[in-house]
Amino acid sequence: MSEKQNFGKMASFYFPLALQNISQSFTYPLVAMVAVRGLGGPLNIAAIAQASSVGFLIFTLSSGIVTTGMIYLRSREGLARFLKVNSIFTLAIFAIHLCACIPFVGHFIFGTIMGLTEELERSTYFAFVLMLPLSLLFNIRNPYMVILFNEKKTGLAYLATFGRIIATITLSFVFVFFDYVGILWAVVCLSTPIVAEVLIIRSFALPRIKALPQNQERLISIKDMILFTFSFSIGHSLICLSGYMIGAFAARAPSPEIMLPVYYVVMGLFNPVAFGATRIQALVIGFANDNFSNRRLRIFALLCGGILGIAPLVFLLPYAKDWYYCILQRMPVSYSHYIRETSFLLVIFPFVVALRAYSEGWAAYHRKPVSMMAGQAVYLASVTCGAFFALNSGFAGNMIGPFALILGNMCAMATIMLSLKLEMKEEIPPSRAGAEFSSD
Repeated sequence: MSEKQNFGKMASFYFPLALQNISQSFTYPLVAMVAVRGLGGPLNIAAIAQASSVGFLIFTLSSGIVTTGMIYLRSREGLARFLKVNSIFTLAIFAIHLCACIPFVGHFIFGTIMGLTEELERSTYFAFVLMLPLSLLFNIRNPYMVILFNEKKTGLAYLATFGRIIATITLSFVFVFFDYVGILWAVVCLSTPIVAEVLIIRSFALPRIKALPQNQERLISIKDMILFTFSFSIGHSLICLSGYMIGAFAARAPSPEIMLPVYYVVMGLFNPVAFGATRIQALVIGFANDNFSNRRLRIFALLCGGILGIAPLVFLLPYAKDWYYCILQRMPVSYSHYIRETSFLLVIFPFVVALRAYSEGWAAYHRKPVSMMAGQAVYLASVTCGAFFALNSGFAGNMIGPFALILGNMCAMATIMLSLKLEMKEEIPPSRAGAEFSSD
């Protein structure tokens, strides 16, 4: 197969997958325009962002389930075991989120640990309680998504998400038009279209589920599948916890009532593209066994990371900036300098996320969750230390996040690749060790 055909095949798999992540992440900026028009104004954006960060932190305890499915869901027996494992994680996530909704627990999380002001804490807790059903919906769709990913039908998965985005856009403008605004209606606008997405993606996956072959290889036990999932979920949880930590540090920097809304509204554009960059992991898992060399996957990851990092800068162009930040998100014109500064600092963020996801993909492909866990532990430590250093060095609140995130991703990528190579050398004879990571 020629170089051009290789990249074309990778692109046809990756771009619908990335667009799915990017599109669904853009639902948060969309519902932000519903939230910001209610009582509290720009603080509502910070409240939803903080509530989402904690909710997503809980959800990431099951985030490794998709990776597990891409490795082990290849037959009917594999599907049966996967469904049991997914059900266990779904109930566990729901129970943890429900416990966090207990008032004194919520106060400990949002008030004591995160250090939010009294007004922001109340709004964040309210949004967090409303987001409880999301922990069920996102897990229910997992088996259907994995089936489509394994069949390399990522375009169908994106089509379901696209329908969800259209519904969210429609509801956002309808709610604003009829003055159904504030945190409550923003969460309703966020949650309702997900039900439609689950139903659509299920309809696409069912024919392929029926066509799954009988098992032709020995499956790991449900217990081992849970441990494998949890190993990768811990890494994702540590990454999510970093956002929680950054918010805590930024809230203690000068002028948090300005810097926090600015940081979160800019991250509303960069988070989706960075989320899309994480799908490089699925690309590696999906194509590492199809005679695709490490060099081609690496080049593809670098190109995607660079393109994704530049894309949000479109919203700094004069008319686009005024429309998105000032009109749509209701940011005061006086915040323009901080918005521009934060955007340029975050340009490299999706690039380093793509590199980290590339290393994670190889760790998953070689079934080395310990390497990934080591990298993510280093990630959290690097982000925490970076944010602490930035705060105590006098960095503005909007600069703490970009500095810490870039540092953390670079350190995680280096740690995972080093750990993985050391593990592979211990198991593979010297004559074959280099073959796993050859450049051709």
